[in-house]
Amino acid sequence: CHGLELWRDATKREMEIAAVILETASGFRGRIGRNKLSLLLSGGKRLEMVSSRLLEHAMFGALDMLKPRDIMQFLQSLEAQGLLEAVTETEFPCVDISAAGRKWLLHPTNIKMNFPPLAASGYMGKSVPGHGGSAAVADSPDNKQSSLFEELRRLRSEMAHKKGIPAYQILPDATLKLLASVAPRTTAEAMQIRGIGPAKAATVLPKMLEAIRAWDKKS
Repeated sequence: CHGLELWRDATKREMEIAAVILETASGFRGRIGRNKLSLLLSGGKRLEMVSSRLLEHAMFGALDMLKPRDIMQFLQSLEAQGLLEAVTETEFPCVDISAAGRKWLLHPTNIKMNFPPLAASGYMGKSVPGHGGSAAVADSPDNKQSSLFEELRRLRSEMAHKKGIPAYQILPDATLKLLASVAPRTTAEAMQIRGIGPAKAATVLPKMLEAIRAWDKKS
């Protein structure tokens, strides 16, 4: 156990990681254990992941810059603060997002971590939650999607200003770049993008899709 003296404010990147973990947990509705959730997000290809067909899950490897033990530390911190909760009615111990966790996804506030910063693992410098591939498309200044990315970024700034929160709490940069790259037209298409779960689909996505459709008509 960590002593209380180790509790510290989460960094911006850790807040983004926490959001990915909570969004992913919410999708399983209390039917995934801590170990499998850690393996899923870190991209672990163990036998139990193959037999559970979790290698095909949209969030497989979403936090592949982290090791399973690193994600377990996030899970412990989130559970200690009541954002995740244990599920005991299942055959095996599972974890689920709590009511407080759902509220936090809608209106993020500062949270704490009870482990030392993991800068040595390299996660501090990597995008969350996307991979280089499709996100990199929006980074190219010559790509036709760059204008959509700028449009979505302006919209994100407006939404963040109205709520009085940092822009990354609306959507992190990596997810915004994926939105611009994929340019989904429907909620179902957009929810295939890593970083967009039920909470974001209900609160952020409608305006983003409206902006994408408007951009599509102009382009």
